Amino acid sequence: MKTFLGLCFLFSFATGFSAENPWETWPPGSRPGAVRISLISYVQGDFEKVISVKTNFHASHTDVVTAYQSTLLRGRIRTPDLIALLENSFHTNFPDSKLLCGGHSFYLAGPGTNLFDVSAVLSWEFDTSLFSSRYRTIISETETTNSVSMKGVSKGLAALKLIYNDTALQPADGKHTVFKLSGTASENYYLADPSFLFSGHGFGTVRGTNTILKGTIKGSGDSPDGTY
Repeated sequence: MKTFLGLCFLFSFATGFSAENPWETWPPGSRPGAVRISLISYVQGDFEKVISVKTNFHASHTDVVTAYQSTLLRGRIRTPDLIALLENSFHTNFPDSKLLCGGHSFYLAGPGTNLFDVSAVLSWEFDTSLFSSRYRTIISETETTNSVSMKGVSKGLAALKLIYNDTALQPADGKHTVFKLSGTASENYYLADPSFLFSGHGFGTVRGTNTILKGTIKGSGDSPDGTY
């Protein structure tokens, strides 16, 4: 039985990349779906900075009252920022690329129908024991062929994690990025217009800087006839 997790990202898949030819081609008639990243990041600003000192004199003693403050600096990581982060991790350039998601993997779409598999760094981790889904399948049989098609609408909710880890690579600036966001994803799987929304939070390091992250990832994709 196909679970919610398979439905949520039933946008198809592509093969991995090689050092000789990193760009691969989409399977004919199918393609992973576009992804939109919208994360808020927090890094350390002031750390126990002295913001005021006050001396209070009393008949029997003197009090020195010192106030300290630590702050977080807020920033954003959107899709172009994540692509730039991937460029740094892979120590290369991805000109005019778009971020896509298919199956458990992420890709960068280059010119034409070319894909660059970035799942060695950016990937999903699913909790297959906790999800909901509802869908229908139609099995069509002839004397020579069998096919399975998804029909109607599937809606569901699942627990999953977004993982970024480039420690196996040598980033361009020498600073690694490792973080994990935990959360849930809801999906609406229409044959002609599948989509999902992940909402999560977590922490780690972004280019060597300790960072808190929270936000959403929206995905969409097309599966021309739903057959797999």
